[in-house]
Amino acid sequence: MVSSITSHLKKHFGLVFFLLFYFLYVFFTYKLVPITSDEEYRYKRGQEQLHYFQNSLPLQNYFLPSIEPDTYYFYVTLLNLFNPKFYYEWFHLQNMLFASIIFVVAYFLVYEYSKKTLISLIGPILIFLTPSFSGHIGFNPIDMPFAVLFLLNLYLIYKFQNKGFSFTKIIILGFSFWLLLGIRPLGFQIFLLYIIFQLFILPKDNKFQFLLTEAKNLILIGFISIFLLTISWPYLGINFFKNLPEILLTNASYNKWSNLIIYNGEFISSNNRPWEYLFTYMFLTTPLFILFLSVFAIFKNLTVIKKFLITAFLLNIFLYLLIQPVIYNGMRHFIFLIPLLVILGCFGLLDFLNSKINKNVKFIGYSILIVSFILTIYSIFKLFPLHYSYFNEISGGTKSNLEKYETDYWGGSYRKASEYIRDNIATDNPYDVKVYSCNVSYSMDYYSHKKFIMTINKDEANYIVCTIPEDKRRNLSGEVIKTINLDNSPYINIRKVK
Repeated sequence: MVSSITSHLKKHFGLVFFLLFYFLYVFFTYKLVPITSDEEYRYKRGQEQLHYFQNSLPLQNYFLPSIEPDTYYFYVTLLNLFNPKFYYEWFHLQNMLFASIIFVVAYFLVYEYSKKTLISLIGPILIFLTPSFSGHIGFNPIDMPFAVLFLLNLYLIYKFQNKGFSFTKIIILGFSFWLLLGIRPLGFQIFLLYIIFQLFILPKDNKFQFLLTEAKNLILIGFISIFLLTISWPYLGINFFKNLPEILLTNASYNKWSNLIIYNGEFISSNNRPWEYLFTYMFLTTPLFILFLSVFAIFKNLTVIKKFLITAFLLNIFLYLLIQPVIYNGMRHFIFLIPLLVILGCFGLLDFLNSKINKNVKFIGYSILIVSFILTIYSIFKLFPLHYSYFNEISGGTKSNLEKYETDYWGGSYRKASEYIRDNIATDNPYDVKVYSCNVSYSMDYYSHKKFIMTINKDEANYIVCTIPEDKRRNLSGEVIKTINLDNSPYINIRKVK
């Protein structure tokens, strides 16, 4: 056993080295991750569910419709279990440690394609250097873990192929499917993807017996995953047959959120989002080298694993066009597609390296990829730790899109505004400075160190903090005493109100 583990560690020493680097990065940067919108709400729902499990109180807020019982909070419940003091920094640390799973999965997916250990490191490296995904890992307790588990389940389906009727396969996939199903009901597509994969590997002989075996596997996997989901989700456990369809329908339309968002320089509502909304953000916020390589991957060497990942990607595009769901701020609900694009991009890079394309064309291709790669790294350094606000070089960068599209929609930059007021404006008496914020007021309160007071009544405030697009939309008045920059461009105004 020990010798086998040692052998695997030696074989995949590159992955071990990457993980050591990543964990060092996590421990040196987790305190820099800002508190963003939704975090307080999500973590408190997890805290309530934890109290329910510990105390069996029947009247938890968790069961009230106003507190979204149709949303599963098991992940944030676990975070609260290991963070009983409710420190946001510890939540960020836990999120970042959990995200390490996707780097391991990325490595082994590329390894399945290349069969070369060092080359397989491009998987975790490129995901780490794709800011539209990696920028979310510290503070996003819904979309980020869903993306991690979605890619993990795709890998496990591939890895357990041709195992026959296997107890190990059933248990592992049962537990893995359970976690995916719970974080977002969109995860139920994993059952369809399992069936599609079996059709990809359908043998020439004994097709009926193969499909019968996999049907038995899938039924038992489904039983385990849905059973675990039911006993860990109080709302589902109350009335499974009534509440499960309600959960799926509610999350398919999800019309609870109707905030205005910026799109192409205008504030629009959920009712007039154009059909190309998702594709616009995908095109503008994914690094150019990933877009180029992922497209190249489609046209060469269509192995089973590549076809499977392409199918998973296209299935979700189809579901988006079919259902037309409400999307919060940019690609937030669809960031799980970004790691898929990155892995396909890794396959495309290997295909491009091994292709017989004209040398001059290859040179041009290499030049574009290298320049895009360098520009992406530069953008991460400029924006960190707000690099989820990244826009690629095709779009003109984040600077060019601050008033055109959703950039810092999580509100992380409000931390800088709070720290400025705390260190430069606040007095010995906290009540001398009352601040109204257009977003994440609880985050500003956290970073205020109680040196000033946050108020939800704008008329009571003597300072107003607001992003410039929202500032203009609300037609705010008062002297601008400080402007906070994002990508070296004006983004948040701090106004003094008479």
